[in-house]
Amino acid sequence: MTTKFRPIPVILLLLIMGFFASMVYATTLAQWTQNTFSVGIGTFNNVAPTNNGYGISLYHASAIAAGNQSSRVLRADGTLWGFGTNGNYELGLGDNVFRTSPTQIGIDSDWASVVCGANYTLALKTNGTLWAWGYNSYGNLGVGDTSQRIYPTQVDTATNWTNISANTSNYYSMGVKSDGTRWAWGRNSWGNFGNGTTSGSNQTNPIQIGTDTNWYIVECGGRCGFGIKTDWSLWAWGENNNGELGVGDTATRLDPTSVVTGTFWRNISAGEDSVMGIRWDGTLWGWGYNSNYSLGDGSTTQRNSPVQISVGVTNWSDINVSHS
Repeated sequence: MTTKFRPIPVILLLLIMGFFASMVYATTLAQWTQNTFSVGIGTFNNVAPTNNGYGISLYHASAIAAGNQSSRVLRADGTLWGFGTNGNYELGLGDNVFRTSPTQIGIDSDWASVVCGANYTLALKTNGTLWAWGYNSYGNLGVGDTSQRIYPTQVDTATNWTNISANTSNYYSMGVKSDGTRWAWGRNSWGNFGNGTTSGSNQTNPIQIGTDTNWYIVECGGRCGFGIKTDWSLWAWGENNNGELGVGDTATRLDPTSVVTGTFWRNISAGEDSVMGIRWDGTLWGWGYNSNYSLGDGSTTQRNSPVQISVGVTNWSDINVSHS
């Protein structure tokens, strides 16, 4: 699930599917990748888990977000760190120089969560404010224009943001506020806002989507979106060419549509066209594009509805699906 980070327990299985920046960690950070510098250990192309090894700078990491060949890490002390490529100022350090080792982003120690988009970053502070920086040609930062930001910049004046998600390929973002309302900004070319339209214009400020006040978390897919409500029901909208909405067919939905009515979902993570979710009974489910064994169900069959992965296993706790 990309979008809302929780404190990481001592033992956590974090499943990363895809080409970019795969990571597993407990109290210290261990990572492996086929990318350039995105693991922050100062070397190229590590193909086995590698302890970060940079003293105490990332010790007790509480959350991590992987973007397009770069990463952000939130420490338990509330500081935020970044490393990897930085051509669009996505690290928020005031320059576009890549970093081969973890570098602290500013001096603030009140960060609460962070997510990576397509060469941009969104983060929440403990006071409920939303901040953004990096690439912004589609208004995906939500700061009222399409200019890049080289440092963390506050988005609107709201102090009740609770959950955020950033798209890592098509430049749109979503969020939830403490009143249960759902918001979106950036690009909406495929119905990915779930507001009944495929308007191609870029929304440079967060706009409220619908009138429901029971949203809990949201997740950006490739050209679609997902949300879990406070009753633990799962909803999907947007493009559906590969069955990625999980609603039983491949027809686009412009408004939120229930995914398997009567089920209770705890977590959701969406890639470009493949999606996985965890239910409250600890079971793992997948649907959508599957030609490269993306779903892990032992086949390459596209799934238009959720299918259980690893039948009999009921202790899945977290999942992350790559957009690549």
